[in-house]
Amino acid sequence: METEYYASFDTSAKKYLTNEVSTDYAELKNDEVIQIVEISKELYDFIKRQSDSSDQYVDLSDYNPTIPKLPFINLEINAEKLKKSNERWEELKQEDPERFKDEDFSNSMFQPWRLFNNENFSNLILEEDDPNLDTTGIYLEFLNARHHIERLTDYETVNPMGNKYLYIVNQYGVADNATQVIRCLEQSLKDYLFGNNLDEEYYLGLSLVKFMELYPEYKLVLLMTPHVNTKDCSWGGWRWHKWGEYIGVHEPQHEYLSCEQGIDYVLSYDLEIVKKIEEETNEI
Repeated sequence: METEYYASFDTSAKKYLTNEVSTDYAELKNDEVIQIVEISKELYDFIKRQSDSSDQYVDLSDYNPTIPKLPFINLEINAEKLKKSNERWEELKQEDPERFKDEDFSNSMFQPWRLFNNENFSNLILEEDDPNLDTTGIYLEFLNARHHIERLTDYETVNPMGNKYLYIVNQYGVADNATQVIRCLEQSLKDYLFGNNLDEEYYLGLSLVKFMELYPEYKLVLLMTPHVNTKDCSWGGWRWHKWGEYIGVHEPQHEYLSCEQGIDYVLSYDLEIVKKIEEETNEI
């Protein structure tokens, strides 16, 4: 059983009580103002080291935990796999030339992220990416592109089902740009390391830290799919509620994107966990 770390937190003062941390929930002070909260091991250890203090509250001014870097990885197309895809596409083109008249879409997959800014997308009203965004492992793809990772690269997706940490890390939702998604993930790490389970993204941060600690061989990629506002308010188009939480800056007023004013597009996103495909070995 995993150890959990608790502290008594004054919800009015927004401060932790000195000498009030434990791995046993029942040992701590708890009333209408003082709430028992779950905290990170790093914060627990820091508060524990201040046990000799006579102050009522813990001084966190010297608490500076290291925020881990998220393990994003660039996907590189496997030349042999792409060749097989192109060959199969040519076969399909012979069988059904009308349906397969275009080039194999595999040739344009998993290309480096182009920042969402006016230079790259001048035809849209944009919420621009941070120009200094680290774009490692971020891709603009069609829906369900995760199914093509193993088909075209040396990585495969990891099924998160049955694992509470991986399940939470496997995030999806809607944003205006990649920067918003990365900043949300980074904020969750801060909520976990500096805050407690009263903070909105604490458990996402906890899951990301556990994911990095327990599965160092696993990496992350962020797949983003554009949905453009057709501005015809037509039934049957893209709808907000089916794609997860929207973390962008707009305030949607309608169910359908095509009915919105001042929102030219959105990006649905899928945070995928991947691992290197193990090479097959021939047993003698």
